[in-house]
Amino acid sequence: QRIDGVLHEVLRLPKSSHAALVACIKTHAGIPPDQRALPQDGRFSVHAADEEYDVRTAALPALYGESVVMRLLDQRATLMLLDGPHGMYPEDLERYRRALRSPCGMLVVSGPTGSGKTTILYAGLLEIAKPHVKSMSVEDPIWYVLPHVTQIAVNKKAGLTFEAALRSLLRHDPDIVLAGDICSLATAELCAQTAITGHLMMTQLHAETAASVVTRLLDMGVEPFMVAQTLIYASAQRLARKVCPECAQPDKPDFNLLSPLAERARLGGYQLPDTPKFMRGNGCDHCRQTGYHGRTGIYETMEISREIQRLIAARAPEEEIQEAAVRGGTTTLAADGLRKAAEGITTIAEVARLLPDSA
Repeated sequence: QRIDGVLHEVLRLPKSSHAALVACIKTHAGIPPDQRALPQDGRFSVHAADEEYDVRTAALPALYGESVVMRLLDQRATLMLLDGPHGMYPEDLERYRRALRSPCGMLVVSGPTGSGKTTILYAGLLEIAKPHVKSMSVEDPIWYVLPHVTQIAVNKKAGLTFEAALRSLLRHDPDIVLAGDICSLATAELCAQTAITGHLMMTQLHAETAASVVTRLLDMGVEPFMVAQTLIYASAQRLARKVCPECAQPDKPDFNLLSPLAERARLGGYQLPDTPKFMRGNGCDHCRQTGYHGRTGIYETMEISREIQRLIAARAPEEEIQEAAVRGGTTTLAADGLRKAAEGITTIAEVARLLPDSA
């Protein structure tokens, strides 16, 4: 079981029960239980504790039998508003909202798998999708049903790919388009073309930092002038475990972790205060003895200024783009993470675990 992003062993079952259990899960999810040679996906709903949960199921053939993963989705609990507890500081939230208010351009959220990219995009789209605005999305799969949004699910078997759907979308006169993921040069170019023709394009990709969004797009083959003209906002994010409020106590973090992080944070726009309030969880029943309970976001938000546009067009190194962003008010992931640790929201150890030296 994955709790707050970390796997925990809950129960071990005998090997003899494996085949029957997998067949039962697949049957509920609408997956043929006798087909075991290929990856398969399905879904079903379950009612528990007076709540209705959507269960997304994935089966994959493995060495000792099929591996099955079930993802629980609670529509009410996970559809987040931008005024909700996402962890963005007011200055970062205002940058995001300014980008959302733009009539056109490309807004890109980045981070590793499971870092909350889809959640923050949905929260932004929920804020601006209104009955008088034509909003459309292309997703694989559709995780949540959104009001006032025409949502299209990719179906590769039927020939409905991201590229085919995006090309067709423009003939439906949208104002706002959300594309689930930039996974190829063709998709990246279509997103940029959608933005340059007068639409607000919201999408995501895998990149370590906000500045590396530019690098990823250029490496994929998108022309520098196209990136410079269309990109209006780029961000990077992680999900950090929060200190358990039931067993929190003052902490003195490891100097070997704190010192390099403090230096990176200083270069990234945040100076550690003289009296930080470092905390850690001692472990209790509330947090299952982990010291953590719940998660919060760590963000790096970058508005594309004229200076950054010139750097992109000139194929400037990623470091120069990040330095220009920091001068413009961006705080890096390391800076945002250290600030949250200094306020007792998370720990230095958790921030160091999440962020590589380059972030």
